[in-house]
Amino acid sequence: MISLTQFKAHIFEIFRLMVKAPLVMDVVYKGKVYELHIKETDKNPIIKRTKAQKTTRLLAVDTKVCPECGGLTFNEICMNPRCVSNE
Repeated sequence: MISLTQFKAHIFEIFRLMVKAPLVMDVVYKGKVYELHIKETDKNPIIKRTKAQKTTRLLAVDTKVCPECGGLTFNEICMNPRCVSNE
């Protein structure tokens, strides 16, 4: 008998073992015991793959120091609202 966290941590190893041997596992979850067993079926697997995400392009932004107030500028626009270059 193992806990659910132990089962989740070692699921692939336990699954391989359960496929090779007729094994029944008891898993404890919230104070109850659940019985797990694996059997092969004749069903065809439906495997869906996620679509590839489009790559995002980053825009180039020029950052400099404002010659008027010494503040930060993005693409030659000063971010200081009190700067005289914004008027």
